[in-house]
Amino acid sequence: MHKIHEILRLRFEVGLSFRQISQCADVSTGAIQKMLKTT
Repeated sequence: MHKIHEILRLRFEVGLSFRQISQCADVSTGAIQKMLKTT
């Protein structure tokens, strides 16, 4: 749950791209897109 919160923060507060978030959070770009699509 903490990782999802961090991904949301990086996307909407910091404004990082999917690629930048995937590097920071060590999660694939596709997984990030799926997470953000469902929220």
